[in-house]
Amino acid sequence: MKIPYLAPAALLASALLAPLASAQTFATDLPGNVSTFTVNLTIAETIGGHRVNAQQQQRDLARGIDYPDTIRFDAVYNPGNPASALVNPFGWNNPTVNNYVERVVTTNPNGTTVVTANGSHAIHRTRYTNATLLADLVATGRIPAARGYRLVAVRFDVPTEIDALVFDAGTHLTIVRPGLYFFAEQGANDPSPIFLGAEDNIYAADQVIDFASFETAEAGRYVDRFTNTGAGFDYALVSDAYNGLALAEFAIYRRIGGNGQYYQMRAGGVFNWREVYDNRQNRNTYNRGQIRGVNLTGPAALFSAGQSTGQHEAIVTGAVNMPAARYEGSLVRYLNVLPPIAN
Repeated sequence: MKIPYLAPAALLASALLAPLASAQTFATDLPGNVSTFTVNLTIAETIGGHRVNAQQQQRDLARGIDYPDTIRFDAVYNPGNPASALVNPFGWNNPTVNNYVERVVTTNPNGTTVVTANGSHAIHRTRYTNATLLADLVATGRIPAARGYRLVAVRFDVPTEIDALVFDAGTHLTIVRPGLYFFAEQGANDPSPIFLGAEDNIYAADQVIDFASFETAEAGRYVDRFTNTGAGFDYALVSDAYNGLALAEFAIYRRIGGNGQYYQMRAGGVFNWREVYDNRQNRNTYNRGQIRGVNLTGPAALFSAGQSTGQHEAIVTGAVNMPAARYEGSLVRYLNVLPPIAN
C-alpha cells in the first residue's frame, strides 16, 4: 500500500496510464508480505418506524388501516434468491417483516371520511463483518462455502524505484504494483486464491474491496552506508524503520443482485501503520507491520451503472485491522490469479 511506500503521486499516476508493453520489467515470481485482515463495521440506515408483519397487516386492513407499498423502505433492493448461506445484514429481502414509513388510518365518524397518516422513521443498525463478507462471496459464487475460507491482505515486494512490473498469468499479461492486494483463500496453502481487489484498483474485474491512502505523517530512522571502492561508492541500506498515521479509506462492494447494481460501503479515517526494513538472509525487503483504523466513518448507498441511486443511503462506522504481515519468499499463487488491467 502507499502508506509505507510514500510513492510520489506522479509515479502512481504513470502506473495507471502506462500500457503493458511499456513496463519493460517482467517478474516470474515475487516475495512479499501476507496477513489476514478483519472488518468490523456498523451500517446505520433510515428505515420506516412502523414494523409490521404480514399477519398484522391483514388484521389492520380489516380495520381500515393501511401501509402504502410505495413508501416501504425495504422494497427497493431485491438481490433475488441468494444462497441460503447468505447472512443478510440489512433485512431488505426479508419477506416476513417490513418497516413502513407511513400508517394510514381511515375512519368514518358521523358519515364523514377522515384519513389520518402517521409518519414514523427509525435508524436501523446492522453489523458487517468478515462472516458477512464471506457469505456475500458465497452468494455471488466466488467461493463454494464460507467455512474454511479466510481473508488476506498481500503486498508484493515491488522495488520502490519501479512503478509497475509485468507478470505473465498464463492466459494474459497483467501488472503488479506497490500497494495492498486482497484475496479470499482456503487456508494458508491454497494454490488458487480468489482475487477481491487491489489498492487503487486498475484491473478488469469487479472488485469487492478497494483501498486508498491520501496523506501520511511518519516518524522513524534509517541508516545508509556508502563505501568508497576507488571507482565510486557502493551503497547499502543498513536499517530503516518507520511508523505513522495515514488518512485512508477502505471500501467494500456488495455485488449480490447480478444486475449491475451494488451496495457500496466506504469507511475512512486515520490508520496507524508500521514497516521495518529486513535484510536477513539477503531478503532486502520491507516487512509490513500492523495497519489499523478505528473510529472510521463514511457513506454507503445503492449504486447502479456506477452512479448512486440515492436509495439505502447510510452511515458506515467501525474498524478495519490488518495484523503484522509475515514474509513469504514466493507469492506466485497470488500473482497467477491477478486479472488483466482495464483498457
